[in-house]
Amino acid sequence: MNNQRKYLLNSILIMIFYLLINIIYEVSTHKFMNNFIYNIVITILSIISILFITYLIKRENISLKKYKYILIPISIFYFYCNIISGIYMFLVIKSFSKRTKRELPTLEIKKYHNIFIYILLFITTNIIFLLKSIDTLPEIIISYGVITIFTVIVFYKEYIDDFKVFKEYFYEYNSVILKTFISMLIVIGIINLSIRLSTGVTTSTNQENINEMFLKSPIILSLMSIFYAPIVEESLYRGVLKKLISNKYLFIIISGLLFGLVHVIDDYKSIGDFMYILTYASLGMFLAYTYDKTKNIWCNIYLHFLQNFISIILLILTIFIKK
Repeated sequence: MNNQRKYLLNSILIMIFYLLINIIYEVSTHKFMNNFIYNIVITILSIISILFITYLIKRENISLKKYKYILIPISIFYFYCNIISGIYMFLVIKSFSKRTKRELPTLEIKKYHNIFIYILLFITTNIIFLLKSIDTLPEIIISYGVITIFTVIVFYKEYIDDFKVFKEYFYEYNSVILKTFISMLIVIGIINLSIRLSTGVTTSTNQENINEMFLKSPIILSLMSIFYAPIVEESLYRGVLKKLISNKYLFIIISGLLFGLVHVIDDYKSIGDFMYILTYASLGMFLAYTYDKTKNIWCNIYLHFLQNFISIILLILTIFIKK
């Protein structure tokens, strides 16, 4: 079995696992009938697509490329359902246009300013992050706008230098980023499922706040999620911290823990809610690993953008479908 069919097999196995877990959860929480039509449609489409992909896997003499335009909508559907299956499907589609891959360029972490400037930026921005007095939309826009401006000023030269390399080696970087993304989603999925089953808390307060803000100001929230967060958070929690911590493992652990802490410390409501620090810390560690491996801040911005962009799309689809 070639890699393409292995990816397809992984995709449908994860999809089957997702369907079973989802049905068990919906039935056990008595929510299945509340979303009856939605659950039935998802289940029927899943079964049809799984049978079709199983047929393609077994018929090894068939060229998968011929079915590219059938696999694309299936990939989008899978992506909506559980992301990981969708990514495996997209990897199959991506493999239809193979290129020779080069080694990643060797880069160094540079300090463009005095180290105290980076420390000052990190401390002041985190203080602003945690200020509870900033809660209205105008205050959020102004304060986050100021943070973005100062972050861009400090990192401007690094953005320019790293982007030149990122653009030239995008294909090679993209391969690393997608593999990290898949691993990240699997780990985060397991952590979230464990927290939900052990505590009964289905989502973090931070995510609830995001959902609530999205309903009130979808454009502002979307822009903050896909532009502000990737640029500012990666510059601070990866760009600054790597300049302060040279040891690989120490950097990954501290970067992840601080990233997780800042996402839950100011609004958690219970111990179960606080447990979601594990989710955000894991995300932070994967991002820190990516920065340590590539030494290019744009790889992190791209990976963080990808994560948040997909989250926004899924949030929109969920709201639209359930309405």
